[in-house]
Amino acid sequence: MAGGASSRAGAALPLEALGLHEATLVAVDAGGLPARLGLWLEGVLVCGRLEAVELVFRDVGGLRRDGRLLDALVMERPDAEVLSLSPTPEGPWSLVLRWRDFTQGGAHTAAYEVTARCVEAFASQG
Repeated sequence: MAGGASSRAGAALPLEALGLHEATLVAVDAGGLPARLGLWLEGVLVCGRLEAVELVFRDVGGLRRDGRLLDALVMERPDAEVLSLSPTPEGPWSLVLRWRDFTQGGAHTAAYEVTARCVEAFASQG
């Protein structure tokens, strides 16, 4: 898996208990598409503590970046700041990322729509 993220997930976490704003996306596991898309995040606020968390989108039916259809989500830069993650009234999840590269400089923002049956969160282990 890219980014050195662990492949082991721990206890399930309720999405409403997560503070995702300004968390850092460090790895993407798109190898299981369309059944599964995993996002590895660091700096997620969970019960007052910063934790590493895996978000798992199950049964992905569609993935778009800035309105354009994608086959997979890939790491565009070494990491990305999560600006927002929320369900939309139309059904897909809205994910806004600010991709950053601190070594070479530069950043850009991208808006994603992920159509999935459900989203689950797990505490990272390892």
